[in-house]
Amino acid sequence: MARRVLSRGPSRRTVLGLAALLPGAAGACAGGAGGAGAPGGGTTQPQGRARQGTTLTYIYDHTDLPQTVGAWYRWMADRYADEFPGGKAQVQLVSKLPELVTVSVAGGKPAGDAVYLRLFEARELWDAGALTELTASIRTYKELAPANYFPSANDYRTAGNKLFALPNYFNAEMIWVNNRLLGEAGLDPRGADVKTWDDLARYNQTLSKRNPEGKYVQLGHPMSSVAWQGLSAYVYANGGEVQDAEVTRATLNTPQMERVIVFWRDMYQRFGNPALWDESLRQNGVDYFQTERWAIRDRSFGFARASRATPNYFSSGTDSWLIPVPQGPTGKGPASTTWVNQMGVPKGVPNPDQSFELLRCAVDVKGQTVMHQVAQWEPSMPAYYQSQAFRDELKKDPLLQVGLDAFKTGKTYPFYRRYSVVTGDPFAPLLAAIKGERDVRGAIGEAERLHNLALQT
Repeated sequence: MARRVLSRGPSRRTVLGLAALLPGAAGACAGGAGGAGAPGGGTTQPQGRARQGTTLTYIYDHTDLPQTVGAWYRWMADRYADEFPGGKAQVQLVSKLPELVTVSVAGGKPAGDAVYLRLFEARELWDAGALTELTASIRTYKELAPANYFPSANDYRTAGNKLFALPNYFNAEMIWVNNRLLGEAGLDPRGADVKTWDDLARYNQTLSKRNPEGKYVQLGHPMSSVAWQGLSAYVYANGGEVQDAEVTRATLNTPQMERVIVFWRDMYQRFGNPALWDESLRQNGVDYFQTERWAIRDRSFGFARASRATPNYFSSGTDSWLIPVPQGPTGKGPASTTWVNQMGVPKGVPNPDQSFELLRCAVDVKGQTVMHQVAQWEPSMPAYYQSQAFRDELKKDPLLQVGLDAFKTGKTYPFYRRYSVVTGDPFAPLLAAIKGERDVRGAIGEAERLHNLALQT
């Protein structure tokens, strides 16, 4: 599998200069991992010197962005070398990380000393026995305690009271709106009055335009495609749940879930069925939100914020905004589906304590501060959002407050333990109900049965 050592982007001096922006900056690299102001109180310190000649390798398989994420990774490596004289670290881009970790650990030679872990991969690799337990190491740093994260961030790194990963960025499912299209339709350009499902239906009606043949040529939020992260956000916003706390059982057969499917089906039948659209809205490979033919779409906060920051994302030059998934009829929202990606240590690495320290350099409060400012990923630690560093970022982009409000009410991603399985046959009955191909209650019952079968395997 191809590997590439990351070696481009801002210089070490430029990235290390970010330490001046951090709380307790004077000791950021030379004086230890934490400080007297670390969450939970007390002072945390690196756990010793690295053996002379020790080199740790961090592997990842996401997009190589040397000016953002790559710069943060190099900052992590430089910070580790500063805090642990005698040691050094490098980062490598690999292909198919989960498979690489599984095979290399089974062969007794882990491919990396520390690894990037997507939401689903962390739990799957832990269940497969490929990750090192980190509970004892985490306890040596008070700021890494579970109580110092947004609650749902801990779900993905915990099994049977054991911790096996360190969370980095946080994300939440939101609704993304085009300011120009909303404003031209006489609506609030930022969708500030979209508080309930009825409000969203009203926006859809106002924003939809037809040609002389009666086919739609512009849409509000067609709700023409649905995935579990979006559907679960509506369930949460309607006061419901989709799973038990341990994600071992689906809890779909509820009035809250039924109302979600009925609402989504209504929106699909009125706006989302491609048979209602003009041919110009049915071209493959076209992002109709970006081309400004759809005014509203589902999107996670992190992905939307990154796109929003892209120059000329909309050809009209308009701006966009994000709003929470609106409340359902129970009025028990707001809430949203949230998730984190993480970092972990493969089982069988030569220096597991030092591998942990390398990751800690990336994702403690200092590391997450640099992550936010350089990589533009949203931290999973509430303490960061109380810092001057965040207040400075908030002045630059007020949208960050919208994300923070969503993170505070976030709930767990649906069926993350077996997500790749449940998105197939188990999800199909719900999709069929939304399309009007089967009755809602029967579809929900069948989906719950199939989800529970998948969770038991």
